[in-house]
Amino acid sequence: MDNLDSFLFPKDSPYAQNRGAISAYDFNSDYERSLVYNSLIQDKAITNAKIGTAAIGSANIQDLAVTSSKIVSLDASKINAGTIVVALNLGTSASGSLILDGANNRFIVHDGTTNRIVIGNI
Repeated sequence: MDNLDSFLFPKDSPYAQNRGAISAYDFNSDYERSLVYNSLIQDKAITNAKIGTAAIGSANIQDLAVTSSKIVSLDASKINAGTIVVALNLGTSASGSLILDGANNRFIVHDGTTNRIVIGNI
């Protein structure tokens, strides 16, 4: 085997004499042969285990793809809306609550049974 090069060609062969400085890890000179094309990847072949932590950026998430069920918590500083129209309940209905009702422009004090104070549009 002393007469063979690193590619197992005879050292005195025309290939071995003329190949130049090719490293042992450069198996071919056609760049395209070393690429994995999209058409060669089977549908659903890339699993979560193959995707690194934080490998997907916001540009790669489809618009409107994140639903409410995927949001665990939300910081108020992340809300950039001009106007938020929602009823905000502070407390529980059983023990009483304060309700800020933006949709109806009202502030309600509720004692658990009855609205005791209603300020705003009635």
